[in-house]
Amino acid sequence: MLKKQLIPLTVMAVLSLWITFGLPVPIEVHFSVRIMMCIAALYPMFAAWTKLKTLDKIILTTTAIIYNPIFLIQLGSGLAWGTVALLLLIYSFTRMLSRGIA
Repeated sequence: MLKKQLIPLTVMAVLSLWITFGLPVPIEVHFSVRIMMCIAALYPMFAAWTKLKTLDKIILTTTAIIYNPIFLIQLGSGLAWGTVALLLLIYSFTRMLSRGIA
C-alpha cells in the first residue's frame, strides 16, 4: 500500500530534476513544481502515518518543509535543488522496491 503512495513523490522528483537541469522555464513552473512536491511528500504521511518508519517520517517531513510554498526556503543553486530531488528519487525507489512494505 505504501508503495502506491510513494509514486507521486517519485514522479515529482523526476519532474523536479527535469525542470532544474532541463530547458530554461519561467519561475512560475518552478513554483508549481514546488507546490506539487510538497503535496506529494504530505500525501504518504496522511495516508499511511502508522505504517511509516521513523526514517520515512523524517524524510517526508523534511521534504515537505524544504518544498513548502508558504515559507520559501532557498537552497541557493540548481545543483542543490537537483541533489535534493535526486536523493528523494533514490529514497522513493529503494522504499518501493524493498520487500518490507505492505
